[in-house]
Amino acid sequence: MALYISAEDKKFREIGKEDFHVTSTGSELYQINSAEQLQSGVNALNKKAAKRSELEMILNSKSLDEAKEKRDIEVAIEDLFKQKIEAGIGYFITSRMIQKLKIVVDGQSLLEHQKTLASEQAQMLNRLEDAENKAATLNKEAENLENDCEDIVSANENTTLQKRVWKYIAFFFLQSVILIIIMGLFVLQISPKYTRSVPT
Repeated sequence: MALYISAEDKKFREIGKEDFHVTSTGSELYQINSAEQLQSGVNALNKKAAKRSELEMILNSKSLDEAKEKRDIEVAIEDLFKQKIEAGIGYFITSRMIQKLKIVVDGQSLLEHQKTLASEQAQMLNRLEDAENKAATLNKEAENLENDCEDIVSANENTTLQKRVWKYIAFFFLQSVILIIIMGLFVLQISPKYTRSVPT
C-alpha cells in the first residue's frame, strides 16, 4: 500500500514539474490552463494526501488492531502455558498426595491387620490359659480321685483284713471250743468210772 502511494506521489511531482516548465514559456492562456491544471493537480494531490493519511491511519489502526490482537494471542498463549504448568504441578501434587494416601491407607490396613492378629493372639493366649487352668483343675481332681481311690482301696484292704482277722478269730474260737469239748470228753473217758450212789 505504501508503494502504491509513493508511485502516485512521483506522478504528481512529474506533472507539477511539467506545468512549471510550460508556464515558464510565457503564454498567458497556457498559464491559466496551467494554473487550473496545477490547481486541479494540487487538489488531486491534496485528495491523494488525505487519502494517503486516511489509508495510513487505517493501516496504523489495522496494525494497532493486529498488534493488539497479537498481544492478546500472546497473553492467551501465556495464560494457556501458565494453566498447563499449573495443571502439571496440580497433577504432580495430586499424584504425590494419592501415593501418600495409598501409603497411609496401606499402613492403616497393615496396622488394622496387626491389631486383628494381636487380638487373635490374645484370644489364643486366653484360651491357652483357660485350657491350662482346666488342665490344672483336672489334674487336681485326678489327684483327689487317686487319693480317694487309695483311701477306698486302703479301706477295702482294712475291711478285708478285718474280715480275715474276724474269720480267723471265729475259726480259732470254734477250734478252741471243739478242743475243749474233746478234751472234756477225753478226760471223762480216762477218769475212773463214776459210780452212782444209789440212795437207799
